[in-house]
Amino acid sequence: MKIGVMGHYFIEWTGGFDFLRMTLDSLLAEVDDSVEIHLLLPLRGPRLSVRLFARRVRSLLFKRGPNYPSSEAVLAACDELDKRIRLAVIDRGTTPLASYCRRHSIDVLLPSTYELPPSIKAPWIAYLGDFQHKHLPHFFTAKEQVSRDAHFAHILNVAPAVIVNSRTVAEEAAEFYPGHSSRIVALPFSADVPRIQPSEAVQSCRKYGITGTFFMVCNQFWIHKDHATAFRAFAVLCRVRPDLTLVCTGEPSDPRDPQHTTRLLHLAQSLGIADKLKILGVIPKADQLGLLTACAAVVQPTLCEGGPGGGVVFDAVGLGVRSVVSDLRVNLELDEPTVRFFKAGDDASLAEQMRSILTEPAPLIPTDVLIAQGRQRRKACGGALFEAIHHAMGAKPAVRRGEVVPR
Repeated sequence: MKIGVMGHYFIEWTGGFDFLRMTLDSLLAEVDDSVEIHLLLPLRGPRLSVRLFARRVRSLLFKRGPNYPSSEAVLAACDELDKRIRLAVIDRGTTPLASYCRRHSIDVLLPSTYELPPSIKAPWIAYLGDFQHKHLPHFFTAKEQVSRDAHFAHILNVAPAVIVNSRTVAEEAAEFYPGHSSRIVALPFSADVPRIQPSEAVQSCRKYGITGTFFMVCNQFWIHKDHATAFRAFAVLCRVRPDLTLVCTGEPSDPRDPQHTTRLLHLAQSLGIADKLKILGVIPKADQLGLLTACAAVVQPTLCEGGPGGGVVFDAVGLGVRSVVSDLRVNLELDEPTVRFFKAGDDASLAEQMRSILTEPAPLIPTDVLIAQGRQRRKACGGALFEAIHHAMGAKPAVRRGEVVPR
């Protein structure tokens, strides 16, 4: 069997590439030498050039970022992947994708965020992240809500199989789009010890000027990540522990609201914690993991996620690091001894959990136990992916109900 893993869309942001890593490692946990895995990277071609140019113009005119990562950055990240994976740099667009599949006899493609055309003969599996526009409609225009609804409804009827990151999203698909025809497969929580070797903790702290006890928020500065609740909770905690630091990593901008980060910085000033924040932006993954191993706990205040806890909690659980996570329905799927919950949007509840973290010794989970647990989780996730693959390969082609979106 030859499996094509599509980098389309996922290589455009850090969390997306982390999802690709998880997908690839989970597949590898379940395959033998008779299975080939091809990672298809759309890093060249006229469509990509036009897309990059348009993004740069929007960034300059409207100060809306972030920009598409460079091809060099994506390929450098691929150096960390398992050597059994076959990397293929192709042009952006469905025609080059179809050509590659034909030349290399690809049997199945995943995960696609849009409908693939009939010219791609291989069966395909779609991916849906979350239904944020349903939970937080005030963050979307009426036009965006209609567009997202139409897109999700379409995908859930034309894709043979759809993978999602949680049982919650699978259940919500049935709630929001009843009567859909796609087979939905919920991937189990699959935290593992990161394949990337973390930077040495002391060196990472020294590199970024971090001293003493600190908490971490590792999210893009997007509105729904709710940094404001984390800032307010941290300010409460600082009244009794003025020596603390809050370290934030992630792209410091939101394409939907260019002023969002500025407002957060003003909030930090008004709370009197501006000098206790370390906003590092996007840093090397190894450095981020190194800081995680040294922090008191990860704070995850998010108001919407497709997978339990989001990517940073995957890493924290894999490393045996404590996390304080908002009590969203999807996050409550987490059943890990290093995870505790607070009431979403409630800074007092979060501050109380952070305070309790500081009074309790950190758990010491042996590395071999973390590795064994991670392998077991990834194997279970690989089993779910192959459930979707076998269903897609055995399913009849769907009736086309709309136009294919060219990407």
